Order: sequence, then structure tokens, then C-alpha cells
Amino acid sequence: MEGQHLHVRCMAHILNLIVQDGLKEIDKSVKRVRQAMKYVKQSAARVKKFKEYCESQLITCKKSLCLAVPTRWNSTYLMLETAQHFELAFERYSFYDNGFLDYLRTSPCEVGTKADAFVSEDWENVRAMVKFLKTFYDLTLKVSGSKYVTTNAHFVEIAELDLILKEMIENEDSNLKKMAATMREKFRKY
Repeated sequence: MEGQHLHVRCMAHILNLIVQDGLKEIDKSVKRVRQAMKYVKQSAARVKKFKEYCESQLITCKKSLCLAVPTRWNSTYLMLETAQHFELAFERYSFYDNGFLDYLRTSPCEVGTKADAFVSEDWENVRAMVKFLKTFYDLTLKVSGSKYVTTNAHFVEIAELDLILKEMIENEDSNLKKMAATMREKFRKY
């Protein structure tokens, strides 16, 4: 056999590769959120103003804004999951701070394109993306054991992942559909 059939890939690494591929299909809503977070976090005065907007909108979420690290997909999930709680504060920010809108329209994202101002369906897209990525995030946490074998304990969830991707390919949301197709192709490879 020469060891060909004994190699077992790390499931957490496979999930990382699958989701990273899917995020290459990232939509503009996620770029806008990332740019909005970046703008607010660039200065203490902006963070203070953001907290004031949170208070005025009666937002009680105690999470703090976090930026996604491009090489870690789970940080994109955590950024979006946190951002959705602050939708009203971001809307308030865009209403009162012209610099915020200018930044979104003119500052290039990490891929060189401009994010542009928020549009009405952005937060719906963010919520859909969070719901979709949560499955992968939860499974990654389950299979990330380093001192024990995890495949046998989570085989069912791994098999269900293929079904989830198959369902998402049928989704009406074109961004999620494209993302799921890319991810399923990579999933099948492993």
C-alpha cells in the first residue's frame, strides 16, 4: 500500500480550504461591512461616536467590533455575526457622518475594489451569510481536537455538510448559490 491509504487529512483544515474557496465568491455586502468596521475602528473618536449611536438606538449587544483577517474565514464569520447586531448604529453613522460614506465610496478594499455605500438588502445578505457560515463554524469547533481523533465522533455532521451544500446550491440567493457550488466542488475533492 505504501502508505497511500493511511493518510487522513485534518478535517478542520479541509473545512478551512472549502470555506476559503467559497469566500472568493464574496458579495459586496460583506465588503461594505468590512470597510464600515475598518472605518469605525480607525480612531478612538469614531469608536466613541459609534457607541453613542448604539446607545441612542437602544442596542444592548455587548460584543465589540472586530475586523476579519483575510486568511482566516472564521474571522469573517465572527465579524458578520457581530456586525448584524449593530445594523441600526451603522445606519445612524452613515446618516450623520459624511466621512463614513466618503470612505465607503473611495477607499479600496483588500481586493482593490471600492465597497460603496450600504444598500437596502445588505443586512439581509449579511444575515443569510451568517446563517450559512454558522454550520461551518460550529463544525470546525467540533473537529478541531488536537489530542484525540475526531472523525468518528463527527462523521454524521460531515456527511450532513454535503447535504447542506447541495440544498444551498438550490437557494434563491445567487451569492449563496455560487458560494455553495464552489464549496461543494472543493468538499467533493476531499
